[in-house]
Amino acid sequence: MTAHLRDLLGALAQHEAHAAAAAAPDPRTEAEQVRAQVHRLRARRVITVTTAAAAAVAVGIVTANAVTGLSAVQPALPAPSVTATASPTPTPTATPTPTTASPTPTTPSPSTPPTSPPARPQPADVAHGNRVWGTYVAVVDSFDSPAAVAATARVTELGYAPSGGEIACDQGAGEALGLPPETLVVATYLASKEDAELFAQLYGPGAVGIAEVTLFCLD
Repeated sequence: MTAHLRDLLGALAQHEAHAAAAAAPDPRTEAEQVRAQVHRLRARRVITVTTAAAAAVAVGIVTANAVTGLSAVQPALPAPSVTATASPTPTPTATPTPTTASPTPTTPSPSTPPTSPPARPQPADVAHGNRVWGTYVAVVDSFDSPAAVAATARVTELGYAPSGGEIACDQGAGEALGLPPETLVVATYLASKEDAELFAQLYGPGAVGIAEVTLFCLD
């Protein structure tokens, strides 16, 4: 029971006491009046309690809205980002591919045809009166001189028969070579002009020259 209700009941009791003292009313009427007063007090109490409850609910709603608004105003803290550190991917080491050197094709060198040996000069038929080609290899003072001996040896070395005497015995030689008739010469005789020229090359730079002659002094 609240203090206000107690005060009202107290005031009612005093009022009834005063009324009883002043005049003695009808007990039934008085009882109805008391019940009506009590009923009014109870209704007022209910209204008071309901108002207080409604006020409490309103305060709760306002508090909740304030809390919600505060939460909405405050910025949301960003969630801590977890940065994953990627471990470096090992670079595969390239395995060196063994290089096989391809053999260089050997180009066969063209075969050199075998060189035929140089044609051998053909010796002439040495006889009195024959027409031959003479190759004159040396002009000497005598047939015992070193020049005559060397020239004779060289002709023999080449495989031919040396001949020595005065150039007049070979008709046409002096005129061809520009030598006097009494000049002593060492010579050999070939079958043709080409053979005489080839023999002069084989003999070397000491050869005097060649001439077509008629052989005499052989009988």
